[in-house]
Amino acid sequence: MAHDGKAHEQTVSSMLQALKAAGYRVTAARRAVVEAMQSSGHRSAREVVEEVRRRHPGVGRASVYRTLAILSKVCAVQPSLLGTTRAHYSAADQGSHHHFICNRCHRVIEFDECTAAGMVGDIEQRLGVRIQGHLLEFYGLCRSCLAAM
Repeated sequence: MAHDGKAHEQTVSSMLQALKAAGYRVTAARRAVVEAMQSSGHRSAREVVEEVRRRHPGVGRASVYRTLAILSKVCAVQPSLLGTTRAHYSAADQGSHHHFICNRCHRVIEFDECTAAGMVGDIEQRLGVRIQGHLLEFYGLCRSCLAAM
């Protein structure tokens, strides 16, 4: 789902605000990473590095990795393994994120229905915490892979 211009500005603005609120400076390199992350979908750190370097050749790989770690820490991006051993990142513009990942073809299907809503209150009460968001991933076989069996 592509962001329109207004949604793009809101995503970039909210990510930069999260950095500022946590006491981080908004440097040119951090802004470049935020701009690369605003597009829809999930990107590996390597893909973010490539996008940042395409737009801003002077930004180094280490700066991108450090910025992704900071953005994860301040909950501006959500890391997810997506059935791999490497994290993929997406803009954290919602409080929860849900995936189905096919074990055979590795297709990732995002969905909005939150099946964890009942668990949130229970976890908060049992652990004495306040949950501000979550990532839920299901693994199995997609419709196409099931049909091919």
